[in-house]
Amino acid sequence: MRRVADWQIGHYNRAVYGDLNWVNATFYLGLVHWAAIAEQTDKDDSYYKWLLRLGNRNYWQVNQRMYHADDICVSQMYLYMYEKYKRKKYAFVPTQARAEWVIANPPSGSFELDYGDAKPPWNTGLGVTHCSWHLLFT
Repeated sequence: MRRVADWQIGHYNRAVYGDLNWVNATFYLGLVHWAAIAEQTDKDDSYYKWLLRLGNRNYWQVNQRMYHADDICVSQMYLYMYEKYKRKKYAFVPTQARAEWVIANPPSGSFELDYGDAKPPWNTGLGVTHCSWHLLFT
């Protein structure tokens, strides 16, 4: 696991997606779990430090689209970082603000799916969003 995590971090600058994209967010979620293992077994906190730098660089914000589940995925890592460090800026400020805004401003558009464009439907990220908001509100 260590070699894989180190390789991924070493090649992160080659990622074609932005820091807040769901593709990278899945890596961060795995890495935050690996960070806990590495710290517990080897007293190695370098993975947590890498995630802290990433979060700070992005001001602990989620991505731009207000209602799109993919743009909230990164908040799962933020919430685990909050669990570890108990610093509200890691989760409760940006992630809770997004969740509360979405709740207070339900979308007025249709949720009808259009499969005519060969893209996966918008709801493919709902499971991730559900997990993020579950962590936030429990």
